Amino acid sequence: MKYTDLSRENWDADIIIWPEAAIPAMEFELPSFLSNLDSAAKMNNSAVITGVINRTDSGEYYNSILVVGQTPYGDYEMDLDERYHKHHLLPFGEFVPFGDILRPIAPFFNLPMSSFSRGAYVQPNIVANGMHLAPALCYEIIFGGKLDKT
Repeated sequence: MKYTDLSRENWDADIIIWPEAAIPAMEFELPSFLSNLDSAAKMNNSAVITGVINRTDSGEYYNSILVVGQTPYGDYEMDLDERYHKHHLLPFGEFVPFGDILRPIAPFFNLPMSSFSRGAYVQPNIVANGMHLAPALCYEIIFGGKLDKT
């Protein structure tokens, strides 16, 4: 709710950006919250970009970016094809290298949220309030060559 309160004070901005994983729940658990946020941003002619955790029907987890408000996507709905999914995952934080070997040997490597799936290397830009943006989560920003391919 802190980010929602801070956003209310800044609805005059074209785009409001929340941090990576700012929403402390899976996207599918919060449709009414996200619909309300979408409506509030639209009423104020703004867009909100936020980090969110997603899970597919097949059980894959993604560290994602979601845009609500002034977007070309229409009213909020959960459509994982309209999300950016982090590609460069943080070792041991978002995935365990050699997990098939390390997890059975040492239970320490069975950390929560250490089994994210990697998003595609090339993904469409996100669109917020008419601006096309090449997203990057966390340290992905150091991979500048990737931005040339989107």
